[in-house]
Amino acid sequence: MVQLNRTFRLRLAASIVALMTSVPLATAKPRPEKANWDNVKQLLPGEKIRIKLNNAKSCEGLLQSVTDDGVVVRLATGEQTFTRQNIVRVSQKGQSNRGRNAGLGALIGAGSGAAVGGAIAGPPGALLGALFLGMPPGALVGAVIPTGGWRDVYRAPKNGEQQFGKVRSNGALSAAGK
Repeated sequence: MVQLNRTFRLRLAASIVALMTSVPLATAKPRPEKANWDNVKQLLPGEKIRIKLNNAKSCEGLLQSVTDDGVVVRLATGEQTFTRQNIVRVSQKGQSNRGRNAGLGALIGAGSGAAVGGAIAGPPGALLGALFLGMPPGALVGAVIPTGGWRDVYRAPKNGEQQFGKVRSNGALSAAGK
C-alpha cells in the first residue's frame, strides 16, 4: 500500500511538471529573424522608432518612409535619411498599457484590502477595506509600473555573419551562436 501511494505521488508530480513545461512551450511564438530588413519595411509611417548607428550614436523620431537602402525619420531637428549600411539596430516603441495596469492593480488591491478588512472587522470591514484600503493604492501602483518599452525590429548582421549563421574562418557556414 505504501509503495502504491509513493508511485501515485511520483506519477502525479511528473504529470504536473510535464503540464507546467508543455504549456509555455506550446504557446511560445517563434522569434522573428532580427537581421531581416523586411521587418523595418513593415513599420507604419508615424510610428516612433529608435535607430542606433554604427558610430554608436542613437536617434529617436517618427518614421516617415522605408526603402531598400535606408529610412527617413522625422527628428526634432527635421527629417533625416539614414542609410542601411550605417544602421546597427532599429527599435519600435511599444504600446503603453497604463490603464489596463491600473485596473489590474485596483482589482488586486481590492482583493487584498477585502482580506485585511474582513480579517479585522468581518464582512462590513471587507467591503470598506476593498474600497478604501486596497483599490486606490493598487490602482496607483499599477499605473506607475512602466510598460511599452522598446522592441528590436532589426539588428544588422555582425561582420562575418549571414542571416542564418556565421561564416567560419575556413569559409564553412555554422549555425548561429556556435
